[in-house]
Amino acid sequence: MRLCTVWVCTGMVALITMGTVQADNTDTWDWNGFYVGLHAGYGFGNQSASIGGTPGIKEAIELGSVPRKLDTDPDGFLGGIQIGANRQLDNLVIGLEADASLSSISGSDSATLAPLGSSFTTRAEQDLDWFGTARLRVGIVFGRFLVYGTGGLALGRSDLSLRLVYADGPVTLLRGSEKETSAGWTVGAGVEYALTETVSLKGEYLYYDLGSEKITASDVTDPDSWFILDDTATAKFDINGNIVRAGVNVRF
Repeated sequence: MRLCTVWVCTGMVALITMGTVQADNTDTWDWNGFYVGLHAGYGFGNQSASIGGTPGIKEAIELGSVPRKLDTDPDGFLGGIQIGANRQLDNLVIGLEADASLSSISGSDSATLAPLGSSFTTRAEQDLDWFGTARLRVGIVFGRFLVYGTGGLALGRSDLSLRLVYADGPVTLLRGSEKETSAGWTVGAGVEYALTETVSLKGEYLYYDLGSEKITASDVTDPDSWFILDDTATAKFDINGNIVRAGVNVRF
């Protein structure tokens, strides 16, 4: 599914480009030099948290009191800055770009189950606080248009949490949260259009995969409560998704 998303979005960029570059394919534009810019966009994904833990939690999963997986499916906006450099050889452009974004990409899911009469709610949340990449760009010039593919390293910081609640109380039994910085890879494609000799606009799609991170939720109940659990639960979060964004660059 993830690879299909990459190829579908990349194909859409290519089809749009084929219809536009033909209208301005007379002179080869000069893309040499350094540039800085701003970007903003939208991120989304089909991500999930796999639930596990010590034997008591695993038994609860088998009995149906705790779900095996929660689909957090985060989405949201992001924006930031980029800096890069291009080297042009005829109509071939090779460049390096690094970017950093603040992000509001977040998602959560919960399930309340009561197979044996008592209700338990399990909730998982994940937020992508910031995101950055360092990528190679290789493109072809069509008049004022630069059509490129890109790929490289990706880095992001996530805020992850898991909570198990006795819903009939309600009483929070287990709770855990962590902030994790993860490294991975990204690949995508884009189109950039030169408005002037120094200013250009771009549209870009990226797929990123920062791997997975596991957190632990432990007992938070009152020591005198009969709800005390000797078990701990874990949640393994997928950290990947899609980004569609637009930006402006100034070359110098």
